[in-house]
Formats: sequence, C-alpha cells, structure tokens
Amino acid sequence: SGVDYKFTTKIEVLDGGNANQEVGVLETTNLWGCFLQNVNYNDLNYGTNEAAMVALSIRFDNMTQLKAGSDTVIEGVGQNIGAAFNSTLGNLTTGG
Repeated sequence: SGVDYKFTTKIEVLDGGNANQEVGVLETTNLWGCFLQNVNYNDLNYGTNEAAMVALSIRFDNMTQLKAGSDTVIEGVGQNIGAAFNSTLGNLTTGG
C-alpha cells in the first residue's frame, strides 16, 4: 500500500534574502502522495573529495500552490485541483 512508501513535500521559492534581511517566501507548493520514480547516484567515487551528486525524480498524487505568505490557494487555471486530503491505513495518516 502507498502509505508504506509515499510522503509529503513542501517546496518554497525564496526571494534571496541574506544575513542583512529576512528571507521571504515568494511561493509555496505542497505535494501529497509523493514517491521516488527514479534515483541516480551518478559516480559515487570514494577516491576523491568531491561532493556526491544524487538526482531524484519525484512523482506525486496531488498538489496545491499557495499565495506568498498565506494559506490561500492560487486562483486560476487548475483551481481546486489537488486539494489537500487525508489517506489513512490502520494508525498511519498522510496528507491533509
């Protein structure tokens, strides 16, 4: 069942604030029912000091896109598509 491997993800687009100014969130996207479709570990060369590059492809069941600094779903194309939901199996709940 999906409750065993699916997860939620929150993606925030930031405005680039730094130590001199507070970071602002321009846009928030919430994804529910996410699962890894593909994982590429590339080289993983332990003989060098280079950082490892891991590429993930994530698929999802539902999505909401929120206005900056609010819990209001962006209106327009796709409005009400991907509204939050709960998925429960036994005592485990995801989403919502």
